[in-house]
Amino acid sequence: MEKVKIGLINNILKNEHDILVAYLFGSESKDKANKYSDIDIAILFDANAAKVDYTDKQIAIMTNLSEALNKEVDIIILNRASLFLKYHILKEGIKIYERPNRNEHNFEAIAIMQYLDFLPIKNRIENGILSKIKEGP
Repeated sequence: MEKVKIGLINNILKNEHDILVAYLFGSESKDKANKYSDIDIAILFDANAAKVDYTDKQIAIMTNLSEALNKEVDIIILNRASLFLKYHILKEGIKIYERPNRNEHNFEAIAIMQYLDFLPIKNRIENGILSKIKEGP
């Protein structure tokens, strides 16, 4: 993604005081986007802030970014994302915004530890499903 677009995203996100960090992920983060690709951004809100209506914020930010970038933007709220999606975004995504003086870096560590803790269970479930498929009806 172009630095100009990232700067534009940063200018919009810095006005949202509840946002701690944002990641670019998907085709734009891998330089595989085409003219039909949307822009995927994951946002972590400050859980200690006043009650945040994630849906209203999500729609407002999506609208502002889509208008500014003249491209469809999809926003994922990390505070309520699945364990697997959080891990994928942290592993594959690019951090494009971080609130200045942010001292709450433990979200990333906790999300990765939770994923790694659950990984053996996930593998066991997948292996069980595969063996049932191989056995047939």
